[in-house]
Amino acid sequence: MCGDREAMSANEQIVVKFMAKKLDQQAVPAWRRQLPGHENRWGNCRFEFDPDAREYDWLVVYDDASPVADERFSVRIESLACPAEHTILVTSEPSSVKCYSSEFCRQFELVITHHEPWAIEHDNIVRTQTAYPWFYGRGDSGMIPYDRIRENSPEEK
Repeated sequence: MCGDREAMSANEQIVVKFMAKKLDQQAVPAWRRQLPGHENRWGNCRFEFDPDAREYDWLVVYDDASPVADERFSVRIESLACPAEHTILVTSEPSSVKCYSSEFCRQFELVITHHEPWAIEHDNIVRTQTAYPWFYGRGDSGMIPYDRIRENSPEEK
């Protein structure tokens, strides 16, 4: 998607709208710190964290749609501004903690999950590691951004 520079001109930009269950203005910096320069860009992709944004090429939902207000379970309905083929769901909690209904998953072209096959069935699924936000570099001393993590090699054990 964002790294396929051969398929796109260098000036062409892809806008990726990112939504998450607990995404508010206070949470955005924790997501942005995982991007180079702590900016909303990576290569030719620009990430949009505004749940009300209407101009985007791809929609990525992490766990669930961003809440409309402070509701416990999101009631947001997203009228797509991108092709349905450009929708991705990334699951978070393990199947022992959270289940995603087939109806919910079918809204997305692609599901990226670590759930077992019996827990999520989908025609286009990638089973891989848990998609948790980075916990490395988070704590009392603040948050370490992507660039600083990248500069430092892992220490020998």
